[in-house]
Amino acid sequence: MSRSSFRLAWALPLLALFIAALLVSSVVPGMIRVHERTANRTTTINTSPIDPAVIEEMIRESKSETHRPLPNPLQISALLNAPAMLVEIAIDLPTTWPDSWYPKLPFPFGDLWFWRAVSWPIYALPLWWLAGRGVDGLSQPDTFPISPRIRLGEAIFMGILGALSGVVGIGLFFTAESDSPNDPLKWIVVPCLLWFSFGLISGIAWLRQRRLRMRLSQS
Repeated sequence: MSRSSFRLAWALPLLALFIAALLVSSVVPGMIRVHERTANRTTTINTSPIDPAVIEEMIRESKSETHRPLPNPLQISALLNAPAMLVEIAIDLPTTWPDSWYPKLPFPFGDLWFWRAVSWPIYALPLWWLAGRGVDGLSQPDTFPISPRIRLGEAIFMGILGALSGVVGIGLFFTAESDSPNDPLKWIVVPCLLWFSFGLISGIAWLRQRRLRMRLSQS
């Protein structure tokens, strides 16, 4: 495949969906097993004396979850698509605000972070497409025809989105609970800075193409 035929505008959305599917599928079997073990323990506790070994295992699992140094795969899937938070807020405002709306489905599909891990990558697909267009536009040679041509409207939109992502990411990083080692909001600054970069790239690509059109029109 030649460089001119390869377009990140199509590759980035597909890659984002693939990563989300990989992350979600990696944890669902484990979530189901934990749910089944918890249900079995509840039944055992209700019908017989508590086994000290069961209590010790539950405490060990609780400590492991509490001291997780990085977000879990469901949180990573959602946070990579951090700008989709705006879509979630738009849904929450007329429904469950200030709480987050999500469908009350059977476990594990009724978990909030499971819903975000699945829905945010879908919400963010148009944004990944615009981000890919910006990178494609910036990497295009200084020749006609200009393809893809970055429009002023999309450059402004991505610039606002990038600036908002940077501000929100840094703000949430400093306001996240410092005493919670696995608070995912502490890590949202990383993907938010990525989206800030995408916004910057789109603006630079538009300026570069504008200068190119002006130069070629004068020659």
